[in-house]
Amino acid sequence: STSPVSNTQFLAMDWKRRRTLPSACVKKVAIVGGTHGNETNGVHLAKHFMRNMSLVKRPSFETEVLLSNVAAIEQNTRYVEEDLNRCYFLADLQNDQMSRSTLERKRAREVDAALGPKSSDTPKCDLIIDLHNTTANTGVALLMAPDDEFAHEIGHH
Repeated sequence: STSPVSNTQFLAMDWKRRRTLPSACVKKVAIVGGTHGNETNGVHLAKHFMRNMSLVKRPSFETEVLLSNVAAIEQNTRYVEEDLNRCYFLADLQNDQMSRSTLERKRAREVDAALGPKSSDTPKCDLIIDLHNTTANTGVALLMAPDDEFAHEIGHH
């Protein structure tokens, strides 16, 4: 079967700062809901975790839970001005003019500062779990960089 996303698109997505060593120590994990404001499963689950942090706290690492696209969540729409997932390219995050051009770009920069920054060799979070849902009949789906061994190890559990 062929993937709808080509390998060249993966290369263009700037995977530079992903974790690739399954044996590396995880010190902080972020669970993010609401990247798309109308994907309510992730929003409800993130809010549930925020109210019940004992469900996601672990003795071996710190856990942070946040809602990413609050404006889109409030409007129950995928996004307000543009897809937040498309606002995390490193060059865009570092471009002051570009990063202030839409609500989502401003929010991407805030999230990047809180969890990264993506440009850092020592980002604040070692792993980000971004909760989504779909209307497609896919069952459970885990999406990760094709060569991210760490993410694949987590997926096996």
